Amino acid sequence: MERNIIDEIISIIHSDLSNEEIKQELDKYHDNDIASTFELLTDQDLEKLFSVLDKQRTSDVFSYLENPEKYIVEMNHEEAADIIELMDADDAVDVLEELPAKDRDNIIGLLEKESSEDIKLIVSYDEDVIGSIMTTNFITVKRGSTIKETMKRVIEEAPENDNIYTIFVLNEDETYYGSIDLKALIIARKDEKLENIIKTTYPVLHTNEIIEDAIPKIREYALNILPVLNEQQKLVGVITSDDMIEAYEEQFVEDYAKLAGLSSEEDIVESTRTSVKKR
Repeated sequence: MERNIIDEIISIIHSDLSNEEIKQELDKYHDNDIASTFELLTDQDLEKLFSVLDKQRTSDVFSYLENPEKYIVEMNHEEAADIIELMDADDAVDVLEELPAKDRDNIIGLLEKESSEDIKLIVSYDEDVIGSIMTTNFITVKRGSTIKETMKRVIEEAPENDNIYTIFVLNEDETYYGSIDLKALIIARKDEKLENIIKTTYPVLHTNEIIEDAIPKIREYALNILPVLNEQQKLVGVITSDDMIEAYEEQFVEDYAKLAGLSSEEDIVESTRTSVKKR
């Protein structure tokens, strides 16, 4: 991170501009740029920053922090719950696991039902299987939808969904059917059948698949996102490219640590996670 960018952001926060003007200026910077200033900001600066950013932007910035729980624990539980429920479920789980038990339980109790259920689903899986690292942030449409209906669905979901480049198609019984590339959807003729652009042989992962065993498949296909199915063949999550890189690098680090006889494997893995996030 270039020091002049950090200085620019801090200068904006310290300025006498109105909150709306500060927000507009900060909108020009990447979330990671703003996250990089946190260690240099005073408590008063942070309070001002949080009052300027809306909850979604704050949540996005927190996803780039090395220790977001450090700041979450300083918030009242209602504010913390608002931020956490806007995170991808896998990121929310990572933050909650680092909080004191009392704070964690209180915050979970304040989450909306959907967010709470997503988090409980992920933590229900053993840490060595795909289900434990998936996210529940994805877009689905029903088989039989039209091109127009599918595009409308993407437009509606896009403001609150990062994973819009692949749309997943479900059967009437909610089982997984196939996937659609956003590019194929955009260039499709409006009177074309959706079936014509659905990939029914798209590679999938399963919730109880061992992460280590899945890495060769992840590397082979090199896709931005892979669907995760449960035992009933229902789509319950996705693995993103960031998750894939993290899974691969963590496995590499663990293997390296074993070969080298390192005792600080946990620190190495944590460093890897941080570097992946900042990508």
